Amino acid sequence: MPRPVIAENLFDAIEVGLIVVGPGCRLISWNLWFTVASGISDKPNVGRTLTDIFPEIENGRVIQSISEALEQGMSAIVSPRLQRDPFPLYASHADLKSNKMLRQMVVVRPFSEDYERRCLVQVMDVTAAVEREEQSRQLRHESEQANQRLKENQRQLETIIDNLPAVFFTKDSDGIYLMVNRRYEEAVGISKEDVIGKHDTELLPADIAEKLVQVDNRVLSSKSPTTVEESVPHPDGTLHIYLSTKAPMLDEQGNAYALLGMAADISQQKALQVELAKSKELAEMSNQAKSIFLANMSHELRTPLNAILGFSTMLGYDPSITKEQHEIIDIINRSGEHLLDMINDVLDISKIELAGQK
Repeated sequence: MPRPVIAENLFDAIEVGLIVVGPGCRLISWNLWFTVASGISDKPNVGRTLTDIFPEIENGRVIQSISEALEQGMSAIVSPRLQRDPFPLYASHADLKSNKMLRQMVVVRPFSEDYERRCLVQVMDVTAAVEREEQSRQLRHESEQANQRLKENQRQLETIIDNLPAVFFTKDSDGIYLMVNRRYEEAVGISKEDVIGKHDTELLPADIAEKLVQVDNRVLSSKSPTTVEESVPHPDGTLHIYLSTKAPMLDEQGNAYALLGMAADISQQKALQVELAKSKELAEMSNQAKSIFLANMSHELRTPLNAILGFSTMLGYDPSITKEQHEIIDIINRSGEHLLDMINDVLDISKIELAGQK
């Protein structure tokens, strides 16, 4: 087979676009790949300039590189970043209709033939690689945005937790502190930087730490929240009582991998409860003393009053007394009986109060 035919077959068999350009950027030939991608045959266009065939490339980087190769013998590579769509090439008729051009990498190399400088333009379809790169760039961008949002959310969460009116903390399943808030720092007098990564046994007296650890282990093993009163020493040496609520943090399999807790200082409330109990006890003692006093006084008053009423009744039977004296005796009897009724009422009330206090 003659060499020109072999060369032409090889030229057309190559799976990239090949264009041979002569002086003045005039077309000498291009291969089958370029014909299919451009939808234009090279035969009717031989001798025409590339800008006549493809007006859209006139001010592009590719035509500039071809001109430099022909005039100065300079090679060049034009990536999709330098020029997005060097030639109007399409992978399919559907892409042509939607104007979705192939992303191209163009290599320009000068060469000489018959003492004439020519240029070989190699056009490679890098659409898949570019799309992968763009997807990767988009994913990186989305990942960076997600990380930024995550950091912002974390800062907001830390701000909220830091300004809670109660102590807040989280620990891992081994009891190592993962997070504490400002209230915790104030309570124990240790900065969060010195707390994170430590265990209660490293921060608190052994007896107090042991009680805290027992509650933590019970919450983690039961996988259930609990509320308990816990005592924690403050920096000034006083022992404060906290109402602590602790809850397990569970993974997708239901295993407890950490613990979170909130604790409110109820020392003042506990002190008030003690004071109220003492006040109540004193009030009850005082009330009991009053009741006993009234009961005794009622007995003491009723005895002489009964004697008075007895004597006044006897005087009423005396035939020698006058009518006026009878009236006086009646007044004494009525007043005495009224006073006796009042004393009996007081005595009954005292008995009821004493019975209620027993």
